[in-house]
Amino acid sequence: MFSTLTLWKAQFNQAVAWVCFIVLALLSGEPVVADSQPAGSILIISSYHKGFDWSDGIIRGIYSRFRISNVTTNTYYMNAWGNQSEQVLDNAVHHVESLVQNLNPDLIIATDDEAVKHVVSRLSQNTSTPFIFAGANGAVSNYEFSSKNVTGIVETSFINSLVGLLSDYSTGNRIGFLALDTLSARENLKSYRTKLERDFDKWYFVNNLVEWKQRFNELQESVDMVILENPDGLGGWSVERFNSFVEQESTIPVGSTYIELAPLSLVTIGRVPEEQGWWAADTALKILNGAEPENIPFAESKEGKLTVNLRAAEKLGIVFKPELLEIAEIIR
Repeated sequence: MFSTLTLWKAQFNQAVAWVCFIVLALLSGEPVVADSQPAGSILIISSYHKGFDWSDGIIRGIYSRFRISNVTTNTYYMNAWGNQSEQVLDNAVHHVESLVQNLNPDLIIATDDEAVKHVVSRLSQNTSTPFIFAGANGAVSNYEFSSKNVTGIVETSFINSLVGLLSDYSTGNRIGFLALDTLSARENLKSYRTKLERDFDKWYFVNNLVEWKQRFNELQESVDMVILENPDGLGGWSVERFNSFVEQESTIPVGSTYIELAPLSLVTIGRVPEEQGWWAADTALKILNGAEPENIPFAESKEGKLTVNLRAAEKLGIVFKPELLEIAEIIR
C-alpha cells in the first residue's frame, strides 16, 4: 500500500522529536566497553578509500575507542567505491586473504557493503576468526555469512522522516532518487522502498558527472521531491564544485540521508558514521575479552543529524516552521 502525505505528516512531530533526541545523544558518545581492556590484533577492512567522508567517519569512530585499549591494528582499503568491477573486487578479496594469512589477526572488522558482501561472506565460512561488520545497508538477511563467528551493525535511515519533511514543502508526492551506481546505493533504494511502503516514481543510477547533471535536471520536471545519494567517487565531484549548480537548477525540494550533502539539500537527516565505528570497536573489545559473536545480537544504527538549508529555502520561496529551526543545524 502506498504511504500518503497525510501519513507522513501525521508522523512528523514524533519523528522530529526522535531526531532531536538522537542528535543530543550523539553529543555524549559514551563508550560501552568491557570492564577490562584486552589485548589482541585486529584487521580493519574498509570497502572504500582514504578521504571518503563516510568510511573515514567509521574509521575515526573505531580508533577513538581503541585509544584506551591494548589492541594493535592494521587497516586495508579496498578502493571499491568508484570501481566495483568483478576483477577489482576479486583482487581485493584475494589481497585480504593474504593479509589474514600473514597477520593472523584475532579479529576482523569489515566496513560497508562491498567488504561485507565479498569479504565477510567468503572468509567467515572458512575460518573461526571472529568478524564484525559495520556500515552495511539494508537487512542482515541481504548478506550470506556464517552465523557463529559474525555479528555487526546495519545502517538505518530516517527516510520516512525525511520524506515527511520534504512533503511539507512540495506540491505533490512524486519522489525521485539519484545515485552513483554502487552496491550501497542500490541497497539503500531497496531499503527506502521497504520503509516507505511504496516505490519511487523515478530513480537513476549514474556513472559520470555529465549524466548526474542531466538526470538531476530531468528530475526537477518529473517529480515533486528528490532524494540524493552520495556521488563521491565520480571523477571531479565535490560538494563545493556542485553547490552553485544545484542551487541554480533546483526547482523542487531536495533531501538526503548523507550529512555530507547538507549544503546541496533543503533538508538532511544524515546518518552518523562514527556510531558504526563506536559499536564495532566496543563489540571487538567484548569479543577479545571472551564474548562469543553468536551471542551478540545484530544491531541497527540509531543516531542522526538534522540540517536545514536556508539558502535553498530562499531559492524555493520556502519558510521553515519555527519548531523545525529550533532543533536543526542551520546552513545559511
